[in-house]
Amino acid sequence: MSDKINPKTIRLFILLLMLVIAVGAFRFGYMNFNQKTETEKTANDALNAQYLELFTKIQNMETYQTETEEAKQEIADIFDRYSVKNTPEKTLMVLIGMEDKADIKISSITFGSEAQDFAMVNVPADYSAGITGYSSSIAISFSCSYASFSKALQYVRDYPEHMSVASANASFDSETGLLSGTMQITLYSLTGTGKEYIAPVVGNISIGKDNIFGTIE
Repeated sequence: MSDKINPKTIRLFILLLMLVIAVGAFRFGYMNFNQKTETEKTANDALNAQYLELFTKIQNMETYQTETEEAKQEIADIFDRYSVKNTPEKTLMVLIGMEDKADIKISSITFGSEAQDFAMVNVPADYSAGITGYSSSIAISFSCSYASFSKALQYVRDYPEHMSVASANASFDSETGLLSGTMQITLYSLTGTGKEYIAPVVGNISIGKDNIFGTIE
């Protein structure tokens, strides 16, 4: 028996080896290709999502800008309803206005101390210094008709700068036909809004029993 291998057998062996190599190369190459395809698909999906988000923002940019400006204006309008500082001279002018508008006679006034109510740090860039809120109270003694008493309460509610009636009590005087009582008013102020305090023009107001206030404490 010859030890030589038949050339035909050698050719068949080589063809079989080449087939095995081809199948292996296809298999591993295809798997790597699929893996790369999935990775690229994931990256493309993320890019598409970002593109759609940016495209939507660009389309709505004008709307966002309008809404931002409206929000800023609303904030500014709210801040405009607050005083920068409530000084005694300014408070006196407020009460003079009450006497004039409501036809009420104020006989005495007591000033309370000012207290900090809150401090806001997370505010729009226009108010980078932060907003701090304060409140102070005044107590007045008064006499007036019932209609004037209602006008005085309305005066406080409608005053351009925010204030409120903390408490009020009145009793009817049968001899004069008027109400007499006391009222505590809370005044509010904000710092950091960019507004500056402007001292009121008080004018010539004499101090004494002929003044609009009988006593000032």
